[in-house]
Amino acid sequence: SLGAEISSYSGLHYGKLISLQQVDGLPDTLMTPADQYYNYTGDKFWTSIYAHELYNVTPKLKAMIDVQYQYKTYAFQQNPRGNFVQDQLNRYGVTWTFFNPKVGLNYSFRENLSVYGSFGRTHREPSDDDLYDTFQGPDDLGIDPLFANADTVTNATGQVQHISWTEPYTKPEQLSDFE
Repeated sequence: SLGAEISSYSGLHYGKLISLQQVDGLPDTLMTPADQYYNYTGDKFWTSIYAHELYNVTPKLKAMIDVQYQYKTYAFQQNPRGNFVQDQLNRYGVTWTFFNPKVGLNYSFRENLSVYGSFGRTHREPSDDDLYDTFQGPDDLGIDPLFANADTVTNATGQVQHISWTEPYTKPEQLSDFE
């Protein structure tokens, strides 16, 4: 058996003011109800191909091999809203590739008695919260994504556009299964 999967997801996330209490000394045009106070996109893409083979080695011995290759990307981008401007705007993109093999043998002593053994390895990418855990919500100004490196991106006049993050602290999970 051979197969493949291709998927894409793009999500726009935002928060709107429900009500606003005026504070003395602040202009009343600062923000109005229904204004967005945060806005970000999260784009995911993944593809996977796999092959599965069941082979009769002898009339009593069957061998199984299953291999899968996965390619996954995730991109996060905060858009300017409310206090999220310049050095409070975060962006990152991560890519993962995984090879997930599985092999097994099944030996039949007789029609209703057999023994089976297998080994498999699989992987899983970190969750969104493992990359950017905002604790209380995406409106927590000043919370940094969970990455090792931050680069300040500026325009031609030197004004900060956003912070670009690389090298996530959280690594993919790996599971080895013996049966």
